[in-house]
Amino acid sequence: MYVFFVLQFCITMPKSSKRFTISDSGLNAQGFRMLTEGAILDDFRLNPVMLFNHQRPDGNSKDQILPIGYWEDLEIEGDKITGVPFFDDEDRFAMSIYSKVENGVLRMCSAGAEPKETSSDPSLIIAGQTKETVTKWVLKEASICDIGANPNSLAFVALYSQAGSSIQLSANLSNQIPELKHLTMPKPPIQLSDEELEKQKLNAGDPAKSLSDEDKDALILKLQSEIETMKEELRLASEQLRLSEEEKETEKVENLVNKAIGLKQITLSQKPYFVKLARQDYDATSKLLSTMKAAVTIKETLSDIAKDHEDSKILELSKKSYDELFKNGGLAYLKLHAEDVYKEKYKSKFGQYPKNI
Repeated sequence: MYVFFVLQFCITMPKSSKRFTISDSGLNAQGFRMLTEGAILDDFRLNPVMLFNHQRPDGNSKDQILPIGYWEDLEIEGDKITGVPFFDDEDRFAMSIYSKVENGVLRMCSAGAEPKETSSDPSLIIAGQTKETVTKWVLKEASICDIGANPNSLAFVALYSQAGSSIQLSANLSNQIPELKHLTMPKPPIQLSDEELEKQKLNAGDPAKSLSDEDKDALILKLQSEIETMKEELRLASEQLRLSEEEKETEKVENLVNKAIGLKQITLSQKPYFVKLARQDYDATSKLLSTMKAAVTIKETLSDIAKDHEDSKILELSKKSYDELFKNGGLAYLKLHAEDVYKEKYKSKFGQYPKNI
Protein backbone atom coordinates (compact mmCIF):
# COMPACT_ATOMS: atom_id res chain seq x y z
CA MET A 1 0.00 0.00 0.00
CA TYR A 2 2.81 2.43 0.89
CA VAL A 3 4.69 1.75 -2.36
CA PHE A 4 1.53 2.25 -4.38
CA PHE A 5 0.93 5.64 -2.70
CA VAL A 6 4.42 6.90 -3.51
CA LEU A 7 4.21 5.82 -7.13
CA GLN A 8 0.82 7.42 -7.53
CA PHE A 9 2.10 10.70 -6.04
CA CYS A 10 5.00 10.79 -8.46
CA ILE A 11 2.76 10.12 -11.43
CA THR A 12 0.09 12.72 -10.66
CA MET A 13 2.41 15.58 -9.61
CA PRO A 14 2.33 17.90 -12.69
CA LYS A 15 5.73 18.37 -14.32
CA SER A 16 6.25 21.55 -16.28
CA SER A 17 7.24 21.37 -19.92
CA LYS A 18 9.53 24.36 -19.33
CA ARG A 19 13.14 24.33 -18.14
CA PHE A 20 14.10 27.37 -16.06
CA THR A 21 17.47 29.06 -15.60
CA ILE A 22 17.85 29.30 -11.82
CA SER A 23 21.17 31.20 -11.85
CA ASP A 24 24.15 32.16 -14.00
CA SER A 25 27.28 34.27 -13.59
CA GLY A 26 25.74 37.35 -15.19
CA LEU A 27 25.41 40.75 -13.52
CA ASN A 28 22.11 41.33 -11.68
CA ALA A 29 20.27 44.58 -10.93
CA GLN A 30 21.82 44.81 -7.46
CA GLY A 31 25.27 45.37 -8.94
CA PHE A 32 26.89 42.03 -8.12
CA ARG A 33 27.13 38.57 -9.66
CA MET A 34 27.42 35.02 -8.34
CA LEU A 35 29.84 32.64 -10.07
CA THR A 36 28.21 29.40 -11.18
CA GLU A 37 31.42 27.50 -10.44
CA GLY A 38 31.13 28.57 -6.79
CA ALA A 39 27.58 27.23 -6.28
CA ILE A 40 27.06 24.64 -3.51
CA LEU A 41 24.02 22.54 -4.46
CA ASP A 42 24.25 19.54 -2.08
CA ASP A 43 21.54 20.67 0.39
CA PHE A 44 19.28 21.90 -2.39
CA ARG A 45 19.44 18.56 -4.19
CA LEU A 46 18.17 16.90 -0.97
CA ASN A 47 15.39 19.47 -0.47
CA PRO A 48 14.72 21.26 -3.81
CA VAL A 49 11.87 23.41 -2.47
CA MET A 50 10.08 25.78 -4.87
CA LEU A 51 8.46 28.99 -3.56
CA PHE A 52 6.67 31.87 -5.29
CA ASN A 53 8.51 35.22 -5.09
CA HIS A 54 10.52 33.89 -2.10
CA GLN A 55 7.48 34.01 0.19
CA ARG A 56 8.20 31.73 3.14
CA PRO A 57 5.25 30.98 5.47
CA ASP A 58 5.81 31.63 9.19
CA GLY A 59 2.61 29.95 10.37
CA ASN A 60 0.97 33.10 11.72
CA SER A 61 -1.79 33.31 9.11
CA LYS A 62 -3.91 30.82 7.15
CA ASP A 63 -3.65 33.05 4.04
CA GLN A 64 0.11 32.64 3.62
CA ILE A 65 1.50 31.20 0.40
CA LEU A 66 2.96 27.75 1.04
CA PRO A 67 5.68 26.09 -1.10
CA ILE A 68 4.14 25.42 -4.50
CA GLY A 69 6.24 22.40 -5.49
CA TYR A 70 9.80 21.24 -5.99
CA TRP A 71 12.57 21.13 -8.62
CA GLU A 72 13.85 18.12 -10.57
CA ASP A 73 16.40 17.45 -13.33
CA LEU A 74 18.85 19.97 -11.84
CA GLU A 75 21.69 20.51 -14.35
CA ILE A 76 24.70 22.76 -14.85
CA GLU A 77 24.86 23.64 -18.53
CA GLY A 78 27.98 25.68 -19.19
CA ASP A 79 27.49 28.82 -17.10
CA LYS A 80 23.85 28.15 -16.20
CA ILE A 81 22.15 26.21 -13.42
CA THR A 82 18.81 24.95 -14.73
CA GLY A 83 15.93 22.83 -13.47
CA VAL A 84 12.38 21.69 -14.23
CA PRO A 85 9.56 22.60 -11.77
CA PHE A 86 7.01 20.12 -10.42
CA PHE A 87 3.80 21.64 -9.00
CA ASP A 88 1.62 20.48 -6.06
CA ASP A 89 -1.66 19.46 -7.70
CA GLU A 90 -3.50 19.57 -4.36
CA ASP A 91 -2.74 23.29 -3.94
CA ARG A 92 -5.11 25.51 -5.95
CA PHE A 93 -2.68 28.46 -5.96
CA ALA A 94 0.21 26.23 -7.08
CA MET A 95 -1.86 24.95 -9.99
CA SER A 96 -2.72 28.53 -11.02
CA ILE A 97 1.03 29.26 -11.19
CA TYR A 98 1.54 26.00 -13.15
CA SER A 99 -1.05 27.16 -15.69
CA LYS A 100 0.65 30.55 -16.13
CA VAL A 101 4.05 28.86 -16.54
CA GLU A 102 2.76 26.51 -19.23
CA ASN A 103 1.00 29.40 -21.02
CA GLY A 104 4.19 31.47 -21.02
CA VAL A 105 2.82 34.20 -18.73
CA LEU A 106 5.43 33.50 -16.03
CA ARG A 107 8.89 32.77 -17.48
CA MET A 108 11.27 33.90 -14.77
CA CYS A 109 12.97 32.08 -11.95
CA SER A 110 14.75 33.40 -8.85
CA ALA A 111 17.58 31.86 -6.82
CA GLY A 112 17.53 32.18 -3.02
CA ALA A 113 21.20 32.13 -2.05
CA GLU A 114 23.40 32.38 1.05
CA PRO A 115 26.71 34.11 0.20
CA LYS A 116 29.79 32.43 1.69
CA GLU A 117 32.76 34.20 0.09
CA THR A 118 33.21 37.36 -2.02
CA SER A 119 36.16 38.82 -3.91
CA SER A 120 37.24 42.21 -5.25
CA ASP A 121 39.75 40.61 -7.66
CA PRO A 122 39.80 42.88 -10.76
CA SER A 123 39.88 39.84 -13.02
CA LEU A 124 36.39 38.89 -11.74
CA ILE A 125 34.86 42.35 -12.23
CA ILE A 126 32.84 43.11 -15.37
CA ALA A 127 31.50 46.37 -16.81
CA GLY A 128 28.73 47.91 -14.68
CA GLN A 129 29.56 45.95 -11.54
CA THR A 130 29.46 47.98 -8.29
CA LYS A 131 29.83 45.25 -5.65
CA GLU A 132 32.25 42.40 -5.09
CA THR A 133 31.83 39.08 -6.89
CA VAL A 134 30.27 36.21 -4.92
CA THR A 135 32.74 33.36 -5.46
CA LYS A 136 31.14 30.80 -3.13
CA TRP A 137 27.44 30.50 -2.25
CA VAL A 138 24.78 28.01 -1.14
CA LEU A 139 21.53 27.57 -3.08
CA LYS A 140 18.79 27.52 -0.40
CA GLU A 141 15.65 27.58 -2.59
CA ALA A 142 14.46 28.61 -6.04
CA SER A 143 11.26 30.55 -6.73
CA ILE A 144 9.01 31.13 -9.70
CA CYS A 145 8.78 34.92 -9.92
CA ASP A 146 6.98 37.58 -11.91
CA ILE A 147 9.81 40.14 -12.28
CA GLY A 148 13.44 39.20 -12.87
CA ALA A 149 16.65 41.17 -12.44
CA ASN A 150 19.29 39.28 -14.41
CA PRO A 151 18.91 40.12 -18.12
CA ASN A 152 21.16 37.24 -19.22
CA SER A 153 19.21 34.42 -17.62
CA LEU A 154 15.87 36.04 -16.78
CA ALA A 155 16.79 35.29 -13.16
CA PHE A 156 16.45 37.32 -9.99
CA VAL A 157 18.34 36.65 -6.75
CA ALA A 158 17.26 36.75 -3.10
CA LEU A 159 19.75 36.49 -0.25
CA TYR A 160 19.59 34.62 3.06
CA SER A 161 21.72 35.00 6.18
CA GLN A 162 23.47 32.08 7.87
CA ALA A 163 20.54 31.94 10.30
CA GLY A 164 18.22 31.27 7.36
CA SER A 165 16.35 34.57 7.47
CA SER A 166 15.83 36.64 4.33
CA ILE A 167 17.88 39.81 3.79
CA GLN A 168 16.35 43.02 2.45
CA LEU A 169 18.63 43.92 -0.43
CA SER A 170 17.98 47.65 -0.15
CA ALA A 171 18.96 47.82 3.54
CA ASN A 172 21.42 45.03 4.38
CA LEU A 173 23.06 44.07 1.10
CA SER A 174 26.34 45.90 1.84
CA ASN A 175 26.80 43.79 4.99
CA GLN A 176 26.79 40.62 2.88
CA ILE A 177 28.40 41.76 -0.36
CA PRO A 178 30.81 44.73 0.06
CA GLU A 179 30.90 47.65 -2.33
CA LEU A 180 33.91 47.87 -4.63
CA LYS A 181 36.21 50.42 -2.99
CA HIS A 182 38.28 51.09 -6.08
CA LEU A 183 36.09 50.80 -9.13
CA THR A 184 38.39 50.20 -12.11
CA MET A 185 36.75 51.12 -15.38
CA PRO A 186 38.18 49.91 -18.69
CA LYS A 187 39.91 52.72 -20.56
CA PRO A 188 38.22 53.64 -23.84
CA PRO A 189 40.33 53.62 -26.98
CA ILE A 190 41.86 56.99 -27.77
CA GLN A 191 40.60 58.40 -31.05
CA LEU A 192 43.56 59.99 -32.82
CA SER A 193 43.46 62.12 -35.91
CA ASP A 194 45.22 61.05 -39.12
CA GLU A 195 48.00 63.53 -38.34
CA GLU A 196 48.52 62.06 -34.86
CA LEU A 197 48.54 58.50 -36.24
CA GLU A 198 51.16 59.50 -38.79
CA LYS A 199 53.35 60.96 -36.04
CA GLN A 200 53.06 57.76 -34.04
CA LYS A 201 54.16 55.72 -37.05
CA LEU A 202 57.22 57.97 -37.52
CA ASN A 203 58.09 57.84 -33.84
CA ALA A 204 57.75 54.05 -33.78
CA GLY A 205 60.62 53.79 -36.23
CA ASP A 206 62.87 56.13 -34.21
CA PRO A 207 62.73 56.00 -30.37
CA ALA A 208 64.47 59.35 -30.18
CA LYS A 209 61.46 61.09 -31.66
CA SER A 210 58.56 62.10 -29.39
CA LEU A 211 55.44 64.22 -29.45
CA SER A 212 55.88 67.97 -29.20
CA ASP A 213 54.82 69.80 -26.05
CA GLU A 214 51.78 71.19 -27.82
CA ASP A 215 50.74 67.71 -28.98
CA LYS A 216 51.18 66.37 -25.45
CA ASP A 217 49.05 69.16 -23.97
CA ALA A 218 46.32 68.54 -26.55
CA LEU A 219 46.35 64.79 -25.84
CA ILE A 220 46.15 65.36 -22.08
CA LEU A 221 43.17 67.69 -22.49
CA LYS A 222 41.43 65.14 -24.68
CA LEU A 223 41.98 62.37 -22.14
CA GLN A 224 40.77 64.55 -19.28
CA SER A 225 37.60 65.36 -21.21
CA GLU A 226 36.93 61.67 -21.86
CA ILE A 227 37.49 60.86 -18.17
CA GLU A 228 34.99 63.53 -17.10
CA THR A 229 32.48 62.13 -19.57
CA MET A 230 32.92 58.66 -18.08
CA LYS A 231 32.47 59.99 -14.53
CA GLU A 232 29.20 61.68 -15.50
CA GLU A 233 27.91 58.51 -17.19
CA LEU A 234 28.75 56.52 -14.05
CA ARG A 235 26.97 59.09 -11.84
CA LEU A 236 23.84 58.96 -14.00
CA ALA A 237 23.86 55.14 -13.94
CA SER A 238 24.17 55.11 -10.14
CA GLU A 239 21.30 57.60 -9.79
CA GLN A 240 19.12 55.55 -12.11
CA LEU A 241 19.83 52.41 -10.05
CA ARG A 242 18.95 54.24 -6.82
CA LEU A 243 15.63 55.46 -8.25
CA SER A 244 14.84 51.98 -9.52
CA GLU A 245 15.38 50.50 -6.05
CA GLU A 246 13.16 53.18 -4.49
CA GLU A 247 10.39 52.45 -7.01
CA LYS A 248 10.57 48.73 -6.23
CA GLU A 249 10.39 49.42 -2.48
CA THR A 250 7.37 51.73 -2.97
CA GLU A 251 5.58 49.12 -5.10
CA LYS A 252 6.30 46.44 -2.49
CA VAL A 253 4.80 48.57 0.30
CA GLU A 254 1.73 49.49 -1.81
CA ASN A 255 1.06 45.82 -2.63
CA LEU A 256 1.27 44.85 1.06
CA VAL A 257 -1.15 47.55 2.25
CA ASN A 258 -3.57 47.13 -0.68
CA LYS A 259 -3.75 43.40 0.02
CA ALA A 260 -4.64 44.12 3.66
CA ILE A 261 -7.41 46.49 2.50
CA GLY A 262 -8.71 43.84 0.09
CA LEU A 263 -8.82 41.29 2.93
CA LYS A 264 -10.65 43.87 5.09
CA GLN A 265 -7.88 43.76 7.70
CA ILE A 266 -7.70 47.56 7.57
CA THR A 267 -9.84 50.30 6.07
CA LEU A 268 -8.99 52.63 3.21
CA SER A 269 -8.70 55.54 5.64
CA GLN A 270 -5.97 53.67 7.53
CA LYS A 271 -3.84 53.20 4.41
CA PRO A 272 -1.55 56.28 4.85
CA TYR A 273 -0.64 55.19 8.39
CA PHE A 274 0.25 51.62 7.37
CA VAL A 275 2.17 52.81 4.29
CA LYS A 276 4.31 55.00 6.53
CA LEU A 277 4.76 52.12 8.99
CA ALA A 278 5.79 49.68 6.24
CA ARG A 279 8.37 52.09 4.84
CA GLN A 280 9.98 52.30 8.27
CA ASP A 281 9.92 48.52 8.95
CA TYR A 282 8.42 46.33 6.23
CA ASP A 283 8.88 42.96 7.98
CA ALA A 284 7.34 44.12 11.26
CA THR A 285 4.35 45.65 9.45
CA SER A 286 3.84 42.49 7.37
CA LYS A 287 3.78 40.35 10.53
CA LEU A 288 1.37 42.78 12.22
CA LEU A 289 -1.08 42.65 9.30
CA SER A 290 -0.87 38.84 9.14
CA THR A 291 -2.23 38.66 12.72
CA MET A 292 -5.18 40.98 12.02
CA LYS A 293 -8.55 39.39 11.28
CA ALA A 294 -10.87 40.67 8.59
CA ALA A 295 -13.69 42.91 9.82
CA VAL A 296 -17.19 41.39 9.53
CA THR A 297 -20.04 43.75 8.62
CA ILE A 298 -23.53 43.67 10.18
CA LYS A 299 -24.94 42.77 6.77
CA GLU A 300 -22.70 39.71 6.53
CA THR A 301 -23.65 38.62 10.06
CA LEU A 302 -27.39 38.88 9.33
CA SER A 303 -26.87 36.98 6.09
CA ASP A 304 -25.17 34.11 7.94
CA ILE A 305 -28.01 33.98 10.51
CA ALA A 306 -30.61 33.84 7.73
CA LYS A 307 -28.70 31.07 5.96
CA ASP A 308 -28.49 28.98 9.16
CA HIS A 309 -32.24 29.41 9.73
CA GLU A 310 -32.99 28.36 6.16
CA ASP A 311 -30.81 25.22 6.45
CA SER A 312 -32.49 24.14 9.70
CA LYS A 313 -35.95 24.51 8.14
CA ILE A 314 -34.94 22.42 5.11
CA LEU A 315 -33.59 19.72 7.45
CA GLU A 316 -36.88 19.69 9.40
CA LEU A 317 -39.02 19.45 6.25
CA SER A 318 -36.85 16.69 4.75
CA LYS A 319 -37.94 14.39 7.60
CA LYS A 320 -41.63 14.62 6.63
CA SER A 321 -43.47 12.53 4.02
CA TYR A 322 -44.81 13.84 0.72
CA ASP A 323 -48.37 13.88 1.99
CA GLU A 324 -47.42 15.78 5.16
CA LEU A 325 -45.54 18.33 3.09
CA PHE A 326 -48.51 18.67 0.73
CA LYS A 327 -50.80 19.50 3.65
CA ASN A 328 -48.57 22.04 5.39
CA GLY A 329 -47.24 23.78 2.27
CA GLY A 330 -43.72 22.43 2.73
CA LEU A 331 -43.51 21.17 -0.86
CA ALA A 332 -43.55 24.71 -2.24
CA TYR A 333 -40.77 25.76 0.15
CA LEU A 334 -38.56 22.78 -0.81
CA LYS A 335 -39.22 23.33 -4.49
CA LEU A 336 -37.94 26.91 -4.14
CA HIS A 337 -35.04 26.45 -1.69
CA ALA A 338 -34.02 22.76 -1.92
CA GLU A 339 -34.93 21.38 -5.33
CA ASP A 340 -33.01 18.09 -4.84
CA VAL A 341 -34.96 17.29 -1.65
CA TYR A 342 -38.25 18.11 -3.43
CA LYS A 343 -37.39 15.71 -6.29
CA GLU A 344 -36.68 12.86 -3.85
CA LYS A 345 -40.02 13.41 -2.03
CA TYR A 346 -41.82 13.43 -5.39
CA LYS A 347 -40.16 10.16 -6.45
CA SER A 348 -41.02 8.47 -3.14
CA LYS A 349 -44.66 9.31 -3.82
CA PHE A 350 -44.98 8.66 -7.58
CA GLY A 351 -42.04 6.38 -8.35
CA GLN A 352 -40.32 8.78 -10.73
CA TYR A 353 -38.75 12.21 -10.73
CA PRO A 354 -40.86 15.19 -11.81
CA LYS A 355 -40.42 15.99 -15.51
CA ASN A 356 -40.82 19.76 -15.37
CA ILE A 357 -39.82 22.08 -12.49
